[in-house]
Amino acid sequence: MSLDIKKTYKLFIAGAFPRSESGRSYQIKDKKGNFIANPAQASRKDLRDA
Repeated sequence: MSLDIKKTYKLFIAGAFPRSESGRSYQIKDKKGNFIANPAQASRKDLRDA
């Protein structure tokens, strides 16, 4: 039995990889609708800290 776990990528701010303050992410899919990645959705606070 195998589980396909999708990784959520963190932000890169000031040389570190903190979690997004919003805690949100979104899916990126290719033209055929296949999953590619879950990038973090940055908040305003994340942008100020960057």
